[in-house]
Amino acid sequence: SGESNGEAEGTRIHKRRARARGAVGKLIAQKANNQKLTNLIDRANIIVLALEQTQDPAYRKKRVALEKLTIYAKEVGINLTVDQASDYIEHAVAVMNKLNKKEPVTHG
Repeated sequence: SGESNGEAEGTRIHKRRARARGAVGKLIAQKANNQKLTNLIDRANIIVLALEQTQDPAYRKKRVALEKLTIYAKEVGINLTVDQASDYIEHAVAVMNKLNKKEPVTHG
């Protein structure tokens, strides 16, 4: 029965295509999620840099930064706990401090 072999081959091809579509869909979702997280990190950096320009005490800057970042996360559909938001803010502060650190110029 050559026709049944052809049908079986068609079914195998159909299943392979479905798996491939599923894998591509997962990659697209992962890339979109990665982009959301990249945007979240960028937003944390922007918030920290903006707040650094104010004369507010550090505890107030952090509170405002946490509020702003959690609001942004909610707007773009990222589930973010306060602890996670705090980690993003602390990282942004560390990066900013490292970038602002004046390294001595060595001659020689």
